[in-house]
Amino acid sequence: MSSILDRHFKTSLQERLVVQRKLQLANMIDYSHHIEVSLETDEPKIAMSYFTLNISKFLS
Repeated sequence: MSSILDRHFKTSLQERLVVQRKLQLANMIDYSHHIEVSLETDEPKIAMSYFTLNISKFLS
């Protein structure tokens, strides 16, 4: 019985570490959008989208 609990605890700890690492990586990415307005329709459209990696979060 204890081996089942041990395995469950290890798996759940590993899963939590994976999720935590993914969140850390997601927080380092700054998503930005440049929006232009079409002169013909006056409707906004996304002309370009890009992301940058915030290196300062790696260094802290």
